[in-house]
Amino acid sequence: MSITSDRTEATRSLQFPTTLKDLEYFLGRTGYLRQYVLLYAQVTEPLQRRKTALLAAGKLPPKATRKRTRNTTRTTREPTDDELKAFQAYQDYLLDPEYLQHFNPSRQLYTKPNALKHGFGIMVFYLKHN
Repeated sequence: MSITSDRTEATRSLQFPTTLKDLEYFLGRTGYLRQYVLLYAQVTEPLQRRKTALLAAGKLPPKATRKRTRNTTRTTREPTDDELKAFQAYQDYLLDPEYLQHFNPSRQLYTKPNALKHGFGIMVFYLKHN
């Protein structure tokens, strides 16, 4: 799996999601890459808190589907520094050209186990060519 130059440019040009609808869209679209982002939940936590706050600000009765649709495009608030940093960190990670690579069976794979506070993991990688 690799990221194309079109997607790289689209990621680079993304603006901070100001409405609830935009934020839900951003988190949904970027969530499919969560397995490639180290500590995805911690990186996006400020954005998830923002989503929760925006949902609470526009609280509607359970079956108010049309009203919710209108409300998600109107519910906004100024982003905090933490929210902007989280957005930028995720965007920077996606723009890193080395985070996703195609598997090449002719090259030797190396592994590195890692013990973290929150569990264990293993990193699989190639060495750079000199």
